[in-house]
Amino acid sequence: MIADVQYEYDAAFSFLAEDEALAIRISDALRDRMKVFVYSERQKELAGKDGVEQFGTLFRKEARVCVVFYRNGWGQTKWTRIEETAIKERAFDKGWDFLIVIALESSTTPPWLPKTKIWLGFDRFGLEGAASVIDSRVQETGGEVKEESPREKADRLLRMTKLKNERKKIFESAEGVKTARQELEILFSNIENEVQAIRSLPESPELYFRLDNEAFCVVETPLGSFTMGWSQQYSNSLKYASLFIQEFRVPYSLSRGGNVEDTDDAELLRDVRVYFVFDNAGLPAWCEKDAPERFYSSKELGNRYLKRLLDHTYRLPTIHPRGW
Repeated sequence: MIADVQYEYDAAFSFLAEDEALAIRISDALRDRMKVFVYSERQKELAGKDGVEQFGTLFRKEARVCVVFYRNGWGQTKWTRIEETAIKERAFDKGWDFLIVIALESSTTPPWLPKTKIWLGFDRFGLEGAASVIDSRVQETGGEVKEESPREKADRLLRMTKLKNERKKIFESAEGVKTARQELEILFSNIENEVQAIRSLPESPELYFRLDNEAFCVVETPLGSFTMGWSQQYSNSLKYASLFIQEFRVPYSLSRGGNVEDTDDAELLRDVRVYFVFDNAGLPAWCEKDAPERFYSSKELGNRYLKRLLDHTYRLPTIHPRGW
């Protein structure tokens, strides 16, 4: 534990431009108890200063914990290259306890990261898991949970209120409808790509994807299935719009005979209503009706239900301790 060193920030985030909104989402989950550095929020403070020196010093000395949102391309842009150099120099000099790598692409981490170091797969653990790991690491390295100052709280709440109002305005517009349909297309496309990837495996399981129309898809195996269907009442508003997801114990074709109305409740595992929303960073997202505080990107939502189907269909049989 490093308790005798004074740091300017409890955690500093390094990320590519495309991941800025995600960094802000996680930083907002931590601001009420620690001081977090996100470059885009400190641009005015850093304007006119030597960026190379400022960023090098920040990640080398001034942040107790450094968090890298890693995907291919990180370390190759102007600023992430500077941050990577500072992080590596600090690690080789002081050890790796200060570093958290959040992998945004499956099993992809910096080539110089020791294999013995734990890294976090965002697809698996999500926003809450990432925030929890950062919180724990700050405390493990000597940081203390601090009470948010009135100014910091006001800044955070004003930013969240502004985002909320912007989201509401978009939600009740043709632009919002267009965004929702684009995300629906991304959702279905990602599911189809994952199914194709699974089917390419040696001795691949029987897994099928079918797009009945632009608003309805089916994924099935011989032992289970799920469907996703988009319902929308207005062309210029997302009011009453939702995504209906149903999971079945049998293939969809058997469960309904091809007729949406012929549902056999005995074969229905789960019936979920999912809403299109904008998350705390203003990004398009999905949330289940029964868990409105948990946001999923289109990729995360598709992967969630695809993995649930695989768990149901291909779960291993229980083996008795005596081999019965």
